[in-house]
Amino acid sequence: MPIPLHSRREQPAAQSDALTQQNNVPTLAESQSELRDEQTDTVETECPELTFLTPANRIVVHIQTRDLTTQDTEVIVNPANQYLRHGGGAAKAIADAAGQSLVDECNAYIEHYTALPNPYVTHTTSGNLPPPIRHVIHACEQHFHECHSQEQCLLLLQATFLNCLQYANVILGTQSIALPAISAGLFAILMGIVKRAICHAIETFDHHMTCIKPDKQRLHRIKIVNINRQATDAL
Repeated sequence: MPIPLHSRREQPAAQSDALTQQNNVPTLAESQSELRDEQTDTVETECPELTFLTPANRIVVHIQTRDLTTQDTEVIVNPANQYLRHGGGAAKAIADAAGQSLVDECNAYIEHYTALPNPYVTHTTSGNLPPPIRHVIHACEQHFHECHSQEQCLLLLQATFLNCLQYANVILGTQSIALPAISAGLFAILMGIVKRAICHAIETFDHHMTCIKPDKQRLHRIKIVNINRQATDAL
């Protein structure tokens, strides 16, 4: 299965399969009641709002109200714009915490590629962010007013979230990732659309992990993190 990832070394040539992929795996909601009692020692002790395991590959998923810049994951996701400018919201908080080295790497990327096309992703080092964070994946947020329809917003967000998970697993080879509710803040995408996109991405990634060799199944913990409790509750 081709994975349309956008590294700093290669410009993407094809659209993401997530734009056309069908929902053919069990929903997360159907599995939550069955899996809630199966939490393992990998689950955090900081009282997450919701923790469950995915049905196919038993990936631990947390949904929490936390500061994205202080996560105990190897990767965090920066909800950036296409020019990787960090003017506000979570993007500014990440850039401020990471420092000039992250900004310089983003500027170098834009100088080479001009822009980060939606729904592709790239990454930089973590700068001054605290360990265990080692990488920052940058994803282009989708602005509601730039979508022709809610369905287009949904498809692009599904692809963006899925590409973040695939990139962390395949390109970075990491075991844990923290993502915000991309596009739900400054870019005004309805939380209902963001929620559906997150669920689809996790379900699809979970199914994909069962189809690859065990030694390629690296990512086993996913955190959906928001600083705003209302956003967390909406998920």
